[in-house]
Amino acid sequence: MDEVTDTAGSAITRARAFLTRYKTPLSLLVMIVVTALGLLAVHALSKEIHVSDLRRQLRSIPPVHILLALLFTAGSFTCLTLYDFLALRTIGRPQPYPLAAKGGAMSYAVGNMLGLSLLTGGSVRMRIYGAAGISPEDVARVIAIAALTFWTGIFSVFAMVLLVRPGALSLGGFNVPDWTQIAIAAAILGGLAIAVILSFRGLRQVKLGPLSLPLPSPGIGMAQLATAAIDIGCSAAVLFVLVPGLGWESYPTLLTAYVIALIVAALTHAPGGLGVFETVILVALPQIDKSGLLSGLIAYRLIYYVLPFLLALGTLAASEGARLHRHLGQVARGSRFVATSIAPFAMGSLVFAAGAILLLSGSLPTLPDRLRTVREVLPMLVVNFSHLVASLIGTLLLFVGYGLYRRLDAARHAASLLLLAGALFALMRGIDYEEAATLLIVFGLLRWTGPAFYRRTAFSAEPLSRRWLAAVIVVVLLSAWLGMFAYKNAAYNGDYWWELGRGGDVPRFVRALVLAALVAVGIAIWRLAAPHHIRQSVDQLPEDVWTGALAVTGNAEAHLARTGDKRFLISDDGTAFLMYQVQGRSWIAMGDPVGPAERWSSLMWRLRETADREQGRAVFYQLSAEALPHAIDLGLGLMKLGEEARIDLGAFTLQGGARKSLRNTHGRMEREGLRFEVLEGERLEAEYDALTALSDAWLADKKQKEKRFSLGRMDRDYILGGPVAIVRDPQGQITAFANLWTLPGREELSIDLMRHAPEARSGTMDYLFTEMFLWGQTQGYRWFNLGMAPLSGIENRRLAPLWARAAGLLYRHGEVLYGYEGLRAYKEKFRPIWRSRYMAAPRGIGMAQALIDTTLLVSGKA
Repeated sequence: MDEVTDTAGSAITRARAFLTRYKTPLSLLVMIVVTALGLLAVHALSKEIHVSDLRRQLRSIPPVHILLALLFTAGSFTCLTLYDFLALRTIGRPQPYPLAAKGGAMSYAVGNMLGLSLLTGGSVRMRIYGAAGISPEDVARVIAIAALTFWTGIFSVFAMVLLVRPGALSLGGFNVPDWTQIAIAAAILGGLAIAVILSFRGLRQVKLGPLSLPLPSPGIGMAQLATAAIDIGCSAAVLFVLVPGLGWESYPTLLTAYVIALIVAALTHAPGGLGVFETVILVALPQIDKSGLLSGLIAYRLIYYVLPFLLALGTLAASEGARLHRHLGQVARGSRFVATSIAPFAMGSLVFAAGAILLLSGSLPTLPDRLRTVREVLPMLVVNFSHLVASLIGTLLLFVGYGLYRRLDAARHAASLLLLAGALFALMRGIDYEEAATLLIVFGLLRWTGPAFYRRTAFSAEPLSRRWLAAVIVVVLLSAWLGMFAYKNAAYNGDYWWELGRGGDVPRFVRALVLAALVAVGIAIWRLAAPHHIRQSVDQLPEDVWTGALAVTGNAEAHLARTGDKRFLISDDGTAFLMYQVQGRSWIAMGDPVGPAERWSSLMWRLRETADREQGRAVFYQLSAEALPHAIDLGLGLMKLGEEARIDLGAFTLQGGARKSLRNTHGRMEREGLRFEVLEGERLEAEYDALTALSDAWLADKKQKEKRFSLGRMDRDYILGGPVAIVRDPQGQITAFANLWTLPGREELSIDLMRHAPEARSGTMDYLFTEMFLWGQTQGYRWFNLGMAPLSGIENRRLAPLWARAAGLLYRHGEVLYGYEGLRAYKEKFRPIWRSRYMAAPRGIGMAQALIDTTLLVSGKA
């Protein structure tokens, strides 16, 4: 019996490990399968409908109904902007409405269309709100509150419909009893009522995963509920006015089906609910003419999904291009702006959309009048060849878009050529001037945002994202479905591929689909199976790389590169580097990359790619807020580690009541005969043995050993490599010291090791710090960085997620591994400005594992 239990337990463990390791590809596979099944279901439900019926129905939509659909779309997106506006007020970070409108409308336009975690609206919000100074934690809260608002609206409308419409839950002949409907509605409304009561009674915060979400005030809560209900009503009205022949008495019926379709589509995680949403609508409304309903769904997709998506990305690209050109003249700020610009996201998505347009239109019949016109100028062989090449270009654009997302200069050049060629062949295959104009607009935006694509890496050196590949597969599947729907009654034969001189839409579709599928499969195999040339890391940093990167960095933490316990990735041009070490399966980078900000992205991607090749996980420890957009691009989760203390040396003074205690301590130490010095060169070398003896005594007194990775150690080469601040007692003996990290640009001065003799006078370290601040002032430094206490500031509550509880336990009870809990309290006396630092690592259990590996690495116990 025990053996059976052990075997079952082992099988479960292996299954969990398998699911954890292959979670992403499995979820993408499920998404693709669900989308394919949804499209097949739509195909089966519309088997009696011909493409000519749809064209007739689409042409029959009155212009006033199209105008109404546009107005309802505008109304819905206005509500979506209010989601963010109210969420920002809820978290105590109210922003001007234009900023909230930009973040809300654009993020929903992108998220509604794509539905993929790689390119979700969350990234758009993070960029837009981050640029306004809103912290990543607050942006995450806005996203969570906006999502809760949306779902509250969905279920509120759903509950009201169930109450007022008996028999509302009916799908394909399956009817839910009225009493069950009422029970479901009562449960939903009861839950909402409880939330409202708790809000009135003073409940102000709930836990949602790692986030503490503030609850809205009763007034804001009611406004959110009303906004969400109006949003659902407006978005359903878009579909309603586009379905021919419906009277307003049919609106409640369609609203019911619409809400059910939204819920089902969201549960399946299909991109944009593609196929699934349409299937539920068709099944739930059997009494409506299917050709009219399907034509309405197509028009709804174009107006409510495609149009806002293209407008959002076009607006983003245009505005980002203007800001890029405006910042280029400001070198220091410009390079940072280029590195964090959202233009690559916008242009990668737009180029992907342009490729999809070329490919999908190639599956539909050419308009007869246009085909006759083009045949008067070009022979059929050229027309057919142009159709084939246009579809090929569309397929290539789907992949090149990923290179733009990765900021590759080569991808920008390739996309430019493909867009121009695509516009030309779109005209040659059937005077598709709408597509040609769209491609030329995208080309213009790509030229406008050119400075954002600065990476000189070859496209072939970049591994292809599985998520992006899944999006390509979905587009190819949709292209196949469109063609099969359009030519469902056509006879297919094997001669289509070879008879290029033969006319007909069906042969053109077959050739284009086969070529697109072959090219997509070929590129996928090439990019996924071929070994990628990833430049090897080095254990020793070349001197020219070190001096060049140090000259432009503003972070004194760069000196951790001198500790001898790290490996390095160096940028292609040798101007920047990233330092890291491997612990277990974690490839842990220390801090931000060092060097120009426009090189950060490529270095962080390289670490992730290298870790992926070795079946490891990429971890970024103590990232600044400036590096977070790149971590988000990598698809990593974020965790706040704590806050580092920085002293504004330009404003530092010992005068005033706030500095009275520090001033008194400083004066007392001087009266008792303590002296401050900064040792360098031969003077430092002469005192090295004394410093070592003092360090050994301090370690013995504290019962600690040397740390590593995030701190230096008492190593001769390391200590002699920079100045050391010391305090001498009246007898001239060194009683305390701290080694200094200096920067050529004098942006920041910092310390690493700070140690004192066990018998040192009380107040010695306060005196040392005060003198270092004053010395930094005289040397022209802007900031003094006191560092941070690793793993501090993490909540260790019962409702906190696993990684937070693990971090809290390690921090509060792990003095054997770490000794930093008292650091924040000590640094607070200097009244610093606090700046957040973060860890980026895979989400879920991967975050906890990364945290444990990092703790072991830093502690020196591993």
